[in-house]
Amino acid sequence: IIQLIIDFQNYLRTQTGNTTTVNIIISTVDYLLRLQESISDFYWYYSGKDVMDGQGQRNFSKALAVAKQIFNSLTEYIQGPCIGNQQSLAHSRLWDAVVGFLHVFANMQMKLSQVCFPLQY
Repeated sequence: IIQLIIDFQNYLRTQTGNTTTVNIIISTVDYLLRLQESISDFYWYYSGKDVMDGQGQRNFSKALAVAKQIFNSLTEYIQGPCIGNQQSLAHSRLWDAVVGFLHVFANMQMKLSQVCFPLQY
């Protein structure tokens, strides 16, 4: 059964026997990168406002939930270990997305640190 799991993981990268193959690992990273760019745009749109409206909060929350699921999926793709998928991920633009998320989170933290919240006792 382990071999079947590894074969399926490899299938995510290369669909042997098909005339056209799609590297799902790279496609997933590309989607993550687009999502990160959208989250970054979303952050900068709202960063100049005093408050984020309810729809904005829901959209931001959904986008972060999707990003979390993408990271979970990428983790599943490389477990086993599945060396081919690990190499594919290592040669992808994953770090561009990660750096983009860190940039947004650092700016969010900086903005939050400037907000005064009254202490409640």
